[in-house]
Amino acid sequence: MTKLRSDRSHTERSGHSAARKIETGGTDRDPIQVWLISKPKDVQATIHNLHVRGFAETHEWSRPSPWNETQTQMLNLPEGTVMTVCTKYLS
Repeated sequence: MTKLRSDRSHTERSGHSAARKIETGGTDRDPIQVWLISKPKDVQATIHNLHVRGFAETHEWSRPSPWNETQTQMLNLPEGTVMTVCTKYLS
């Protein structure tokens, strides 16, 4: 299994293109994004659950953003749905 690391805990490797380093925050690692989309209370509960399990610190998640009416209807989600993202990197 590939180990995931947060951006704060990995040292930069050299020898890769500048464009790639700009895309991934100055490193040559591949980003993995985890999205949570649900009611605000369920998003917060899941972030806490993943923190307790050691997946990500709570501050590594973006602020929950409301989905607009069109996105909510397209995905058949309840009104008031929010989305948050956590980016991890393959080591």
